[in-house]
Amino acid sequence: MPSARKLIGTAAFSLAVCFFAGVGVAEDGGSKGLLIAADDLFARGYYESCITEYQRFLFFSPDHPLGSYARYKIGFAHYKLGRLSEAIRWWRRALDFAPPTHFRQIIRYRLAFALAAHGEMELAKVELLRLKGEHTDPALADAASLALTAILVSQGLYTQARETLETVEKNPGPLEDCRASLSEACNILTQLGEPRRAKSPGLARALSTVVPGLGQLYAGDARAAANAFFLNAVTTYALVQAANRGNMLDCVLLGSSFWFRYYQGNRFQAGEIARAAARRAQAPLEQHFFHLLRELERCLPDKQVTISWEEVSQMEHAAP
Repeated sequence: MPSARKLIGTAAFSLAVCFFAGVGVAEDGGSKGLLIAADDLFARGYYESCITEYQRFLFFSPDHPLGSYARYKIGFAHYKLGRLSEAIRWWRRALDFAPPTHFRQIIRYRLAFALAAHGEMELAKVELLRLKGEHTDPALADAASLALTAILVSQGLYTQARETLETVEKNPGPLEDCRASLSEACNILTQLGEPRRAKSPGLARALSTVVPGLGQLYAGDARAAANAFFLNAVTTYALVQAANRGNMLDCVLLGSSFWFRYYQGNRFQAGEIARAAARRAQAPLEQHFFHLLRELERCLPDKQVTISWEEVSQMEHAAP
């Protein structure tokens, strides 16, 4: 935690800069002093304070050309604080205000990562595909392809992942020096996409449909097989006994509350155990693939996702 003296000093600095920035707003309509103060706080890790200053900038200059930059940095501060929902909200707003420049592509790239981290994989894929469809900087386009490939692999969509990575392999651009790693990653995706002698989830469910527990045994989990067989045997026996006594009410209650639940659960569990077994068989290849992916990401220049307000301002002036 920062010391009290450091916090007081930071607050005093912020107030002083904001006072002179406010004078600047009144005199010449500019408020870049507020951005300087906010950027300084952001660089020093005072994310809550910098959010306040960026919002102050937007309050004084709601229609300023650098409004998209302020919104982007507010989202970035929330991201640093672990508030993914707020980061996503502010980055979406930054996209709404950003002209079609390289900066807009950086916002979309960051937004895709936040969506993926938030578990919204399909929305992240949409943003990355949009980014790839724009006239994107080559380094940023390759970064988007790598990110999209990672998401597809995490979803088990190996063929689509290979097709995405092959577009980079055909025109590596900034990844030219890492062509060997790129080719190896594509080969691993080819192996992952090939039919393997893994346990079939469909067959496991079918076996457990015929005999509860048989699908679990096929998938290699004897304990789950015994548990499924025992529970279904007990509930089936109770159901048959109730039917023999002619007690239809007990039949309905047992069938709807226990027998059907355990029978359907047994089928679902068999498929999930088989699917997990298949993923475990793929795990070593996937781990090696992600290791190669990190190597490829290190080949890309950092400039793709870092930017200052001065650069954004230059882009704003150059935008059509």
